[in-house]
Amino acid sequence: MENERYLFVTSDDNVSRIIDFIWPVYKEIFGIEKMYGKQCIIYNDAELKHVDTELGTDSAKIKLALKEPCMWNEMIFQLAYEMCYCILQEYKRQWKKERFLSWYEETVCNAFSCYILKYSMENWNKCDLSNINPEYSKYISGEFDCKEEILKDKEISDIICVKCSRMLRKKIRWFSSGQRYYLCLATCPEHGMMKGKIRMKKSEDGRVFAVKTVKPVDEEGAEAVFLKKEEARIRRAEKSRQKKLHGVE
Repeated sequence: MENERYLFVTSDDNVSRIIDFIWPVYKEIFGIEKMYGKQCIIYNDAELKHVDTELGTDSAKIKLALKEPCMWNEMIFQLAYEMCYCILQEYKRQWKKERFLSWYEETVCNAFSCYILKYSMENWNKCDLSNINPEYSKYISGEFDCKEEILKDKEISDIICVKCSRMLRKKIRWFSSGQRYYLCLATCPEHGMMKGKIRMKKSEDGRVFAVKTVKPVDEEGAEAVFLKKEEARIRRAEKSRQKKLHGVE
């Protein structure tokens, strides 16, 4: 994949698609002329513990550390961070401002990576990879103060068929299946049952966000959701009974 000003070299088609998707943001914010004359070679090394970048005189080599090739959010974050790092190094080289930039470049890279993740979340349907798996959909929410706020957000609570994008009616509404997980079951009249799963995660500043996945399930998969709901009901009933037994309101 070649840009008129900056040459990206990679044998991974998924990496190329991600760069096609996020590079316009870099062009708009940083100015593409700042990358003139450099080449960026990108590849993945699943054995690496951490992503790494090597800088040469006329080229940069980004080594991703993805354990699984289709972890789009992790791929985006790693690429966004290292691409921003390369740009800052080019700034330092051109402006000869080594000390001026060094102390805050990590903060800038982290912040820009988070911005790119948010951009990707809001514009994922524009990325070629959004249609790569018609049997599975994934949505990463913004940050909230508490779990209760997340569950009130319609974009999170709604279930869309992964095959026809139809809004689905829930057969089993969202229920807690442990401290961090919520499940639900919905039905598409054309494509059958869809299982929704929400996983709650904490951000670095202590706020919470959700990762929602939706995928088709057969009768066995649907029965498993029914059983988990019944288990959750029994746990709640037992917890309520214990509170009453010990006089706790």
